[in-house]
Amino acid sequence: MNQPIRTTITILALIASSLALLLNAQTKTNNDGSGDGRYQLVAATFTAYLKGTSIQEPSVFKIDTRTGQAWKYVTGQQQDGKGNVNFWLTIDQK
Repeated sequence: MNQPIRTTITILALIASSLALLLNAQTKTNNDGSGDGRYQLVAATFTAYLKGTSIQEPSVFKIDTRTGQAWKYVTGQQQDGKGNVNFWLTIDQK
């Protein structure tokens, strides 16, 4: 199995297991549809495979418990080095 597929499978497995745990521990939401408790944050370490090498990378994931959509929090420095970037990267479930 090639490395990009293995990375995708590892990430999806992590998200699926985290989602199952979160749904089991999901707190009660309001009946008015306000969505309290809809989004859960999970701090986890996942394995990324790059150029034949595996690395452990800690990250924060946001999971929409209603739709199952997941995002990974990305933080870093701009390429020109003049500022920081912080955003939620959608995890595609292809």
